[in-house]
Amino acid sequence: MGSRLRESLEPRISFFAFQDIITSTSGILIIVVLLLGTFLGSQSVTDPRKQQRHQKELEERKAALEEEVASLEKALGELRGKATEVDPEKLERDLAVLRSANEALAEKIAALNAAGAEKRKEIEATISRAGLDRLQGEIRDLEEKNAARRNAVEELRQEHDSLAARVQKLSAKVTLAETEKNKIWLIRDEKSSSKAPLILFLSPTDCRLWEMDRPQKSHSLPTRTEPLLEGLEKVLGTYRASDAYVVIYVQPGSVSLFEKVRELIQEKLRFDAGWDAVEEGVVIQSGTPPAYQLEEPEPISSRPGKKA
Repeated sequence: MGSRLRESLEPRISFFAFQDIITSTSGILIIVVLLLGTFLGSQSVTDPRKQQRHQKELEERKAALEEEVASLEKALGELRGKATEVDPEKLERDLAVLRSANEALAEKIAALNAAGAEKRKEIEATISRAGLDRLQGEIRDLEEKNAARRNAVEELRQEHDSLAARVQKLSAKVTLAETEKNKIWLIRDEKSSSKAPLILFLSPTDCRLWEMDRPQKSHSLPTRTEPLLEGLEKVLGTYRASDAYVVIYVQPGSVSLFEKVRELIQEKLRFDAGWDAVEEGVVIQSGTPPAYQLEEPEPISSRPGKKA
């Protein structure tokens, strides 16, 4: 009984699970080996040209990789050479020298600031002992006044620059006005007549005839009397007196010529005519007068020399 009890109390060891694991693992390995052998043995023969092309691609890739490896090895060698050139101990010594110099410089700056503060205190104490406090206050007042004057001078300088720009702009306008002042554009009054106006300009240097409504139909005429009369009669012969009238503008130097022209137009050709005198240098312009754009008026200054 005692032996049976001892036998029943002893732990029993079973290798069943371990045997299952070994068996399963061995079976899996055998299957994998068989599959690999099957795949290796069943590889079909491919096209020789494809094999050559594939082999060529592999060789090219191998050559590119070899070149890349060579370049990397070269760069690595250069970096190692540069690393060996740098002396760590010397670098540490240089850094220590720079740190000490920086600290010494900071100490000097602090000492100079402190000395400056002490010097200012001594100067103030000296001024106070000498009874110059009032003079020092006057000096400060003068410095403030000078600063205010400098600001005023800067404002005046800016205002001067602005005025100079305005003067330049106005000068350009004056120049343009000088070039345009002797030019006159005519504007027709539609209510005056149903006939088409013909403009005749007489001057010692320029004689022209054009239709006011169609300035492109312009005729240049001679300035001498006989050729002018012949040319004018020829040109006016293309118009009818019932459809057009003539407006004559004459300069003082062409008054004698004007009398003969007026007689030709009114008495011989039977055109209605009107006339007017213009000053020397005035030029009658043909075509549409230019449209001038008025600018906005500039604000009036609130005080002289100051912009609003």
